[in-house]
Amino acid sequence: MIFGILLYLAFAIWIFSDAKRRKNNPGTTLIGIILLGLITIPLYFAQRNLKSGETRKGGKVWNFIKFFVPLFALVMIVFVFPESPNIARSISVLLGMSIVLLAIGWIFRKPGLIEQGPTGALAETKQ
Repeated sequence: MIFGILLYLAFAIWIFSDAKRRKNNPGTTLIGIILLGLITIPLYFAQRNLKSGETRKGGKVWNFIKFFVPLFALVMIVFVFPESPNIARSISVLLGMSIVLLAIGWIFRKPGLIEQGPTGALAETKQ
């Protein structure tokens, strides 16, 4: 449990500093992570400003789900699995939910949508 909390704090600190570097309103991002971490973290990655040379493909829904699934798996492994009386069932629930979520993301994926960095405030600074 302590490992999970430390990992969560490390995520929050790293994303806060990343949001500052990318001019993504770090204060609001940090508050969102503290209040709704499991939702805010993948949302941040799906829409953060891209640096020069970076690309993001597939649209916001696909990118949100693409980042949500591994984070959800990490939360399950750190917080749920150690307390679970039936690990096999927990693993099957995790795999089933991951497959369903990725399938939903794949349906909403926009293969032709490719964002090129710099975007947002980083694009404005470059001009």
